[in-house]
This record gives sequence, structure tokens and C-alpha cells, in this order.
Amino acid sequence: MTFKELSEKRHTIKTYLPNNTISDEELQKILAAVYLAPSSNNLQDTNILVIRDQKLKEEIANDFEGFNTQNVKDASALFLFVGTPFKMQMLNNGQSIYDGTMKFLDIPEADRQKMKEGVLQYYGVMSDSTDLVHIINAAIKFSFTMLAATELGYGSTPMLGMQKCKLEKTLINKAMMKQGQQVILALSIGVPAPDDARNKAQANRIRLPFEETYKIY
Repeated sequence: MTFKELSEKRHTIKTYLPNNTISDEELQKILAAVYLAPSSNNLQDTNILVIRDQKLKEEIANDFEGFNTQNVKDASALFLFVGTPFKMQMLNNGQSIYDGTMKFLDIPEADRQKMKEGVLQYYGVMSDSTDLVHIINAAIKFSFTMLAATELGYGSTPMLGMQKCKLEKTLINKAMMKQGQQVILALSIGVPAPDDARNKAQANRIRLPFEETYKIY
């Protein structure tokens, strides 16, 4: 399936068929594709929490709003994209930045340290995007996840209808994320209810005329 075909096939799901699980093999295929997603300066500052356990899904569903609550319960899996703000990356003189990338480079140690200091200098002092970089990186992984799930035949629902503070508190209390990290985006995937009118309507959403969506200079 080409990228264009994947993009045409993907649309937001309003209702899932419950009791459909995603296999370990399929889940690994999705995660393997998402693993290759780029991140700014290779910071790799996004953790993905994949929730398949039904009891846990039903508990976490209480931290969502509207139709999203039922979707969390009925979906085959809920993906939560947890970003680590750069100020956390800077702790211990940027040790997590070094450990994530620099220490694996086949270059002298002095050059590794120089690269780390360059990243700390850029995002710590020079960049206007420092407070956004973990959000941007999470969004890239989010997009990869949607298309990887579509390739396997799953429907997906981007969900902004979450009670963010409440959800983060739940995850911190369960030691699923650290204090200071942020839930950036949530995505449910599952088997769409084939006869649901809202699902059919989503497949035929009207978009702006193509030529109005871009400019070439």
C-alpha cells in the first residue's frame, strides 16, 4: 500500500467493535515502524504507553471526555504519547541526551561531549522552540503510529478529549510516567463498527479544495 493509499484509507473512528484484541506480532510491527520516526537533534524524547489491559483501559477511560470515554474502553489498544520537556533533558548536565545518542557514536569522547554541549547550548539559550520541541517530536511519532495501524487494517481515533491533568496524575500514581513529563497526544486503535453512521460519515469528510491548502514559491 502506497503512502497516498494509506492516507486516503485512514479516517477518524467514532465507534469501535469491543472485545477485539491486537496481537503481540501486530503491535510489534506498529512499534517497529514508529521507532524509526525522526526527532529534533535525535533527542528521542517521546515515550509511548500502550494500554491493552481491559481493566486498565476502563480505569483510564474516566480521564477522557465525551465519546472518547467509550472509545478507550472498546478500542483494541490506547496509545499515549508522553513527552519529556527539554528542561528535564538538561538535568545532570544533559546526561540523558548523551546516553540517548552521543555515547554510541564512533568518535572521540571529547567530540561526543562537544556535541552534547552544542545541543544544551542551542535549546537552553538560543532556540525559540525549546518549550515546543517535545510536543513536535511526539506529534511526529503520533502520525507514524496512525499510518502503521492503518496499514494493518485498524481504524484509529486521535483524541484531544482528555482531562490532561487528571490523566497525568493517574499515570504518575501508577509509575507509568515521571513527574514533569506530559501527555501530549492520545490515539485509540481498533476495529471500526461497520454499520455506525458516524463512522461512515467520517469516511466522507469534506476537505478544502486541494489547491487552497498549499502555496509554492
